[in-house]
Order: sequence, then C-alpha cells, then structure tokens
Amino acid sequence: MELSPDEANLLASNEWFANLPTAVADTLVQAGRRRHLKDGELLHARGDPAQGLYVLLQGFIRICGASEHGREATLIFIEPGTWFGEIALIDKQPRTHDAWAVGSCTVLIVPSATIQLLLQNDPQASLCFAGLIARKLRAAMLWIEDMNLLPLNSRLAQKILDLHSRGALVENGELMVSQDDLATLIGASRQSINRELKLWATQNVVSLSYGKLRILDVHALRALVLAAK
Repeated sequence: MELSPDEANLLASNEWFANLPTAVADTLVQAGRRRHLKDGELLHARGDPAQGLYVLLQGFIRICGASEHGREATLIFIEPGTWFGEIALIDKQPRTHDAWAVGSCTVLIVPSATIQLLLQNDPQASLCFAGLIARKLRAAMLWIEDMNLLPLNSRLAQKILDLHSRGALVENGELMVSQDDLATLIGASRQSINRELKLWATQNVVSLSYGKLRILDVHALRALVLAAK
C-alpha cells in the first residue's frame, strides 16, 4: 500500500515504528489497508476476534469498557501515529475493549495473518512486538504510580493539558470531553472531578459547559502540574 507523504511522516514520528528493521516496517505498510470511520463508528467491540494490528492515521480512537449493567468508561484516547491492538494478536484471545471513532478517522489495518507470519518466521520481529507490549506496560505502570502518588488536581490538570495539546478533541478552542471521561482517564470519581472543575471555574482557570470545557488560565494548570513534581 502506498502512503502519502504526510502519512509516512506520521509513522516515522512514532518511536517504535521508526526503530523497526526496514524489512519489518516495509512488510507492515505493504500489507496494510485503510479503513475510514465516521464519528461514533465502532472499529471493534469487546469479544471480537482480532482481525489485525492497527495504526491510527487520522482522528482519535476512544478505547472503553462497560460493566454488566451497561455503564461505560473511557480508558484512553488513541492519537494519530499510535499502533494498537497487538495484545489480542499475541495471545490469540478476543478483543478486551470497544474502540470507537472520535471524529472522522482513518486507520491502517495490518491483517492478522501478516503478523503471525512475521512472528513465526522472523525472530527479530518477535522482539519488536515484545518491545511494543513492553512500552504499553511501562506506560500503564507510570499511570498507576501517578494515580497513587500525585494529588487529584495535578493529575486532572495534566490530563486536560495533554488532551488539549493533541488537538483532535478541541473545537473552537474548547476541549470536547465529558467529566465522566476525565474521571475514568485519571482514576477518580466523577463527583471529585466535578468539585475540582467547579473550583477552577470560580478561579477563572476554566469555563465549563455540557460535555466540554475551555482553558482560561493555562499557566495555573501548568503550575498545578509542576507543584506535584
């Protein structure tokens, strides 16, 4: 498959992909096929068989879980250039979570058969995919550390700044993310998030409206992050 110059630059900006052996990187790109998703369209559901490895080329993907009573929780927003979906390919188990498009999305899908051939025939490729999983595990451990050591206001400020800087969830200067999503993204209750945001609103740090917020004082948010370091 041919990549556009912008797509090639995007993939090259991902540290994991940029350090792959040329043969492995070329195999992934050549075997890939694009899939376009509309806002709110499902990429895969929990329990689906693994159809391939993904890399996001445009938009955001929201990874979420749901309780047996139907309550949904956002776990992470995947941004362009990120490879994901490798766990189900390695352990050959069903998908663990739902993946939904946020905005218009383009995903490159590398078929499962291609990945399995690489793993079976190229020991170097196996080490590369082990490295990808290790990166995700390292990030998860750091998230657990932050959740246990950093105060809620610092975690919330950092998450808002991170999401805003990525841009895909920003419309007309407002961050389009619900308080429920912010709560699950930083491991807090919605009530505690609501209290903190209302306090910031009285201090003119943010302004709030349904399902979105606007940053009014970015320096105040950065100071909250730095104070916890």
